[in-house]
Amino acid sequence: SIRVLDFFGIPEYDPDADGTDVIVRSVPNVPNMDWLELYYDARNYSGSGAIQDETTNNRDADMNATFDNGEIKAFNFSGAYTSNVTTSDHGLGTGDVSYTMSFWFKRTAVASTYDYLVLMGNGGTNHQAIVMNIKSNLLRLDHWSGATSFTEPIVLNKWYHVVAGHRGGVTPSYTDDFIYIDGLRANVTVSGTAAALNLTGSKLTLGSSHYTTSEFFQGSIANFRLFNRALTADEVWQLYAYQKE
Repeated sequence: SIRVLDFFGIPEYDPDADGTDVIVRSVPNVPNMDWLELYYDARNYSGSGAIQDETTNNRDADMNATFDNGEIKAFNFSGAYTSNVTTSDHGLGTGDVSYTMSFWFKRTAVASTYDYLVLMGNGGTNHQAIVMNIKSNLLRLDHWSGATSFTEPIVLNKWYHVVAGHRGGVTPSYTDDFIYIDGLRANVTVSGTAAALNLTGSKLTLGSSHYTTSEFFQGSIANFRLFNRALTADEVWQLYAYQKE
């Protein structure tokens, strides 16, 4: 028990008080770097040469786009199949891999029938590639002939934070595949034939397709992270909150 409780301090009128206030501010947590296969961030780009992988895996990327060094640093893509960022090894391996990709993007124009933001793997065979594209203004996570689509149209000249991935199992699927927009689970529809993911090929390209010359993206990507597991909702929110300002 407590019989007597006294509080001691300096009164506001004390001439020896320095008048200092204690101010508490919230600072977003730095996202965890564990489980990252690669991470490209435009804010850390030197402006020339290869894009450095921010992980210790050293999966640097060839820079075939332009660099915006303004207030929001980003990689800019011109809407041509030669305008891209690419690396030979995404690090996920092959087969039914679990993964999460995270990136910011802004679309400035409709560039093609399928505006390719991301392509991983060889492409061309059902369920053997990972694609993030925009078709008919809808953002889609596509594993080649099986797509999970965000139901709200993508607006031009607006920044979006996207987290998308696969938990393992069949695709497309309302439970095994997922898309988050600006930190929140997105309303989606699925289309195509469901089957197990069988990722084949190690190449990764941002801003265009490396499978054909007719699919590409016009706009900007601010950064790109690739994890080797499915992230939780709390981890997705942390990624969004860290750079949303």
